[in-house]
Amino acid sequence: MKTKIFNKLPTVPTTLLPVKYVRLNLEGSLNPQKQFQLQKRETQLHHTEELDGATAYIKQKIRQYDGTEIKSRMEHVLQQWLLESRQLYGQFPVYPTEEDNGSTTLFRQMTVQEVQEIVDK
Repeated sequence: MKTKIFNKLPTVPTTLLPVKYVRLNLEGSLNPQKQFQLQKRETQLHHTEELDGATAYIKQKIRQYDGTEIKSRMEHVLQQWLLESRQLYGQFPVYPTEEDNGSTTLFRQMTVQEVQEIVDK
């Protein structure tokens, strides 16, 4: 087997280009784990703020709805009480005094006799 002989090229002296090495500021940079923790904390804070905002909005809507609902229920109970008293006695009853706990007496379950006692006072 013949070995191939390559033509030798003449060697020319070469000069290397000067390279500037940039020094990285490693003190200010974070390792990936710390960077991930910071990003996670920021995300959690953002989600907490969104949740607090949503919670406040939901509470406001519930208060608005419940306030309207409670008001309509109270009106219904008062109207019912007035109409029942008028049907029973032919006149509208006197509103209960503070000594009789005012309107709270109207919202508890009462018998006809208890209603008559309030009307007779």
